[in-house]
Order: sequence, then structure tokens, then C-alpha cells
Amino acid sequence: MNSKLFIPLSVLLAPVSALALEQYDVFDPIVEINASDGDVGFHFLLGGEPYRNATIFDPYLQRVLISRAATGLKEQGMSELFLESAEPPCWANPEADADSVISTVADFVERFEAGIYFAFGRSIDKELLVGAAMFTHDLPAAPVTDAAQVDSSNGIAVEIHWEPGSDLGVCPYDDAGIPDPASVEVVRWEVAFEPDVDDLPESIEMDAKYVVQVPGNVSSVTVPAEFIGPWLDAGVTEFKYEVGAKEAGGNQTFTENSLEIE
Repeated sequence: MNSKLFIPLSVLLAPVSALALEQYDVFDPIVEINASDGDVGFHFLLGGEPYRNATIFDPYLQRVLISRAATGLKEQGMSELFLESAEPPCWANPEADADSVISTVADFVERFEAGIYFAFGRSIDKELLVGAAMFTHDLPAAPVTDAAQVDSSNGIAVEIHWEPGSDLGVCPYDDAGIPDPASVEVVRWEVAFEPDVDDLPESIEMDAKYVVQVPGNVSSVTVPAEFIGPWLDAGVTEFKYEVGAKEAGGNQTFTENSLEIE
């Protein structure tokens, strides 16, 4: 039995229920998994009217983060705060540094427990700001992907295909006590495609990454020749892509892969 005391948000807010509370516009704590490299991270986005500080709490009233503006930023105010935790490996990769600290899925869900996470802060006008969001351990399975170049009327395009997976890639999770990833419904997919190079050619004057989100009932995306052509003209033939499965609460699992265009 967990010895921590869970306190519902309604109880927590009861003492200030008579006050005029302003809500953050967005508060989204999520889990992100890279199923190919094998790592798990805690992310959140907090945004709203300009604010001076924010404190994030977990379901047991333990502080997760304190963010406080100072000097000029205190007067200007913050409008968006995005955080990505460190993402240590979730498995014993034989090619990794022997000193790498492993943080399994079981370690992660114990560290970041499911429940209502909430945020409190003050606007630059010293009004109380609140936000609440349900954080779950519903982790969608890693998609199974493949891609192929195709000829189009405008040159070479790339078709990326995928299908729902059954696990979390290289991340073991049998001892984590989470829902079966294969049973977690995917409501949308995110596809990202970019050149696999260390230094981008200076001659390219365009976004280095093609990103699109599609509904959960879609299973393929075509990266247009208009995006790929300039890279090929610059001598870039190696590309990488990832497909992310996203569930209703925002948790997401990505699979990475690569492609060389002849």
C-alpha cells in the first residue's frame, strides 16, 4: 500500500474557492518514450497570461518544480514554460557507456505517479493562477514503421507507412504495473522527416524538418518532393524519420528509422 496521502484537487482548492481564480491557458504533463533509442522522459507545457512564478505539484502535494522570474523578467512576465526532463536509458544497452545510469519504465512510473498534477502561480498583476491536469501511465505502443522513395510528377517523394505496435520497443515494462501498451488507443500520429547530417548545407533556405500530425485512423504520410528536392540537389541523400503514437492524455511513444534515397 502506498503510504502517501492523495488529496483531490477539489479539496486542495476549497480554501480559495471564494476567490476569483484565473486559469492557466494550458497545462499538459505527459510521458514521452523513444522506443528505438530506449529512454523515457517527463515533459510538461505551462502557458497563460504573463506570470511571475509557478509551482508544479504531484498528486501527493509534493513539489515537482518551482519556477520564479527575477529582475527584468519579473516585470515582463513569463507566458510559456516548457520542460523536458533528462532521459536516461530504460534498458541495458550493450553499446552504451558502462557507467550509464539506467532508469526503467518501472522506475519512471514510481518517480512520477499517476493522478492530478496541478500548478499555482502569480500573474504580474499578483492574481492567483491555477491549473490542473490528469497525468496517466497510459503509454501507447511503439508504431512499426517503414518508408520508401516514390517517383512523383515533381521529383522524388517519400511514403512513410506504419501500423500500431504491441510493446514499448527496447524498453521493458512487464514489472511497471501499467496498462498493456497495445490496448492504449492512439488518437493521433506525429510524423517527422529530416536530413540525417551533422551540418546542414548553407545553400538550403528552408525548414530542416517536415512535421505533420494526422488522425489515429491514418496509417501513411507522403513527404512531398518539394521538401526533399532541395536536399538532394545539395548532395544530401540520407534522411531519418520518426513516427509517434499519441493517446488522448498526450502521452506519446516514438519509433525512429532511417532511409537513403538513391
